[in-house]
Amino acid sequence: MRKGKVAAILLAPKDEEDLERLILANSRRFQSLIEKSRRSLRAGKGVSRKEFWKTVAQRQRAKTAS
Repeated sequence: MRKGKVAAILLAPKDEEDLERLILANSRRFQSLIEKSRRSLRAGKGVSRKEFWKTVAQRQRAKTAS
């Protein structure tokens, strides 16, 4: 306490996932990428979930075949 008021609270991450979320939430680069993605979606440039996973599967098959 500082002059009778709380100065800081320290919290430890519960697990690796919690730590990763904390790091990404405070990453300017990551937040910039998220904002860029949101602008792209608002402009109608996104892909459906189905199309996304179809592309991921195709790339994985191509990578495995190499």
